[in-house]
Amino acid sequence: MLAFLVACATPTPPPHPQTLTIYATAAAQPWLNEAYHCAAPLSEGTEGASPVLRRVADPAEAAIVLRLGEPPHLLSPAYAIGEAHLEIIVHRGNPVAALDTAQVEAIFGGRAEDWAEVGGEARKVQVWVYAEGTDVQEAFRIATLRGGAVTSLARQAWGPEAMLEAVANDESAIGFLPHRWLSDEVRPLSLPDDLRAALTVPVLAITPEEPQETAQALLACLQRLAKGK
Repeated sequence: MLAFLVACATPTPPPHPQTLTIYATAAAQPWLNEAYHCAAPLSEGTEGASPVLRRVADPAEAAIVLRLGEPPHLLSPAYAIGEAHLEIIVHRGNPVAALDTAQVEAIFGGRAEDWAEVGGEARKVQVWVYAEGTDVQEAFRIATLRGGAVTSLARQAWGPEAMLEAVANDESAIGFLPHRWLSDEVRPLSLPDDLRAALTVPVLAITPEEPQETAQALLACLQRLAKGK
């Protein structure tokens, strides 16, 4: 269930701010910057206070989990703190500048295996994806393949950083990542408006239970920042 908190202009520090554990998926890591930004004022003026946020490697240990899109069977409180636009990327030397929805589905579904089939040079397509079940992979699969399977010939990147490196170093490669991971090393493709809309997913902060004072202040600040963009 998605929820919203009333956000004030500046987070008001709780009387005794608690240290919150936070986990971010690989795709959601850029949104950690906003979390640390919002956490800073919460510890001001509290003598000997610990940092309000402590990052953990296990989502089961986290008071707040940042991820892209809604997980299956969500029962915990979830707060939208922004949007991620999934960009389909190719090597900068690839002459293909745009794909339509059917072409994207054909490439990632394994039915188009050569760039010549979509207006490019005669060269085998190398598809790059993420591990099955990861937030970014599931969001992309639902948007482009209607929940179907990706080609069995796809290679797997452990995260957006690895995806960037793989596509930047292979003229035959195609992959995807959240817009906040884009760099000049690769080129995003032009896509139809309806597909771009489908590839826009919420960035969620999920808590195992209703957030208390410190978490409430942090989440309200994150939602305020998202509205200001």
